[in-house]
Amino acid sequence: MKKVLLFFILIPLFSLVLPCFAEVDPILIKKPNPYVHECTEELVIETLGDPIIVDSTGNVIADNYFFVLKIEFLYLQDWPWDGLDKSSFLLRHVHNDGSEEIIPLNYMMTSMLGIKNGWKTMADQYELGTLVKMNLVFDVNTNEKNGWSLVFRPAERGDAPSCELNIPLNVRKY
Repeated sequence: MKKVLLFFILIPLFSLVLPCFAEVDPILIKKPNPYVHECTEELVIETLGDPIIVDSTGNVIADNYFFVLKIEFLYLQDWPWDGLDKSSFLLRHVHNDGSEEIIPLNYMMTSMLGIKNGWKTMADQYELGTLVKMNLVFDVNTNEKNGWSLVFRPAERGDAPSCELNIPLNVRKY
């Protein structure tokens, strides 16, 4: 009888410990991770999978192609930011002939996909500990799969960038 009673007491206690083994978001782990990049200790970005190049997204047809990349941005500064400047994200493409092109963010499509997913947008205020998912969208003229990188230059709206990263990207075959 005591063993059965002990069994019924230990099972609920053991189940409380199980959530500790749940997967922790890699952006918060202090170990090398090829998808997590620190611009500063307070500004961290994680690419969530490989980007895709598509003809349309969010029921909008591209003039040429949309380059879509899902990221998480972690804001750990002690003071709030009045949104993230749209120049915080640029796309760099080195063509097969060696020429380089810098492509600005399609702010409207990026915001639209964020709102559609119920996520924060770049215009929202960021406080200490804000973790934001975003689908970054760029208008591109080619569907070449090689030579892409994300330029991450986080800045509060209207301010100069705090730092700059160049993150190589592997485009997914779609």
